[in-house]
Amino acid sequence: MKVRLKHSENLHFIGSIRDFNDIHIDEPESFHGKNLGPSPIEYFLIGIGGCISSTYMYCLQKNKVEIEKLEVIVDGQLKHTGLKLN
Repeated sequence: MKVRLKHSENLHFIGSIRDFNDIHIDEPESFHGKNLGPSPIEYFLIGIGGCISSTYMYCLQKNKVEIEKLEVIVDGQLKHTGLKLN
């Protein structure tokens, strides 16, 4: 599996994987970006939620368990700290 990231400007990158192009990655303005897309850590949280959700749904479907609705919430906290020199 190969992911391609092309630098656009500042902290903004445009990614592609398989048949999916124009995946925008950026940082919010509060972290010196232009908020042109989710940040890498936000994509990471989406990935965790997607992995858990799709695995759970696969197991339900395999066992012929029908559900009406599924919502998964992944809650993360990011704390930026400066460089610590001793």
